[in-house]
Amino acid sequence: MSLFGKRYMAAKGLAQWTASVCLICAASVLHAAPTDGVIFWSDTDKNPDLTLSADQLTVSLTGFQWEEKAVRGNRPINPGEGFYYFEVTNTLSSLFGVGVATDAVPLNELGGFSPNMATINQEARMVYNGSFSSHLANPADTVGVAVDYRGAHPIIHFIAAEEGSAAQHVGMVEMDSVSSPIYFFLSVADHVGAGLEHSLNLGGAAFVYDPAPVIDSGLFNGSVGLTMGWPIDNASPEVTIAEGDVVSL
Repeated sequence: MSLFGKRYMAAKGLAQWTASVCLICAASVLHAAPTDGVIFWSDTDKNPDLTLSADQLTVSLTGFQWEEKAVRGNRPINPGEGFYYFEVTNTLSSLFGVGVATDAVPLNELGGFSPNMATINQEARMVYNGSFSSHLANPADTVGVAVDYRGAHPIIHFIAAEEGSAAQHVGMVEMDSVSSPIYFFLSVADHVGAGLEHSLNLGGAAFVYDPAPVIDSGLFNGSVGLTMGWPIDNASPEVTIAEGDVVSL
């Protein structure tokens, strides 16, 4: 079970466990069993024309999309919270932006055209506030994004690779006008339609890139403090059981 997907669940003071037995307990504390799937693409904070997989980790289209459609993640990073990394693999997509955005960004904008979002596109160009970095000639399907929000403003690193070659640090930007929570973000304006997918990896599978040496190549010791994956809210609910109580597990 992957770190990114673990959480603990409780309802009305009773936990959900994975077995069904009955026993008499001495005074003790029991923890709820972990459940996968806490961080994913939001099924409410998205354009209705985008379709999510059952686990909400893959965005797909069933037809041509001539206008921009976007989706945010369901859990932001807050100022001062940390330094995190995720990847998105883009299958067949011809026009997209992957990165981060605040909740002020509309869900009908292509990524990177305001100071409230920063993205990497299908050409492996970093796009921020309408400015573009240089591109790769034949970019691989996967892009990586490292979000350093340990300070007052987020610093974003973008990682990509030429097909069959080593990863590169293709851009870094400090979003100096942003001091609010930011979400991972995807925007699509694609002419491919069926078969297109954008698959989010927060650590549930092996990452394609090792971001630390790539970030360090662009910024000396820039990867110090990097966490692979996204922060999770997994405070463990506790159930206190009095001595002699009978509990069904």
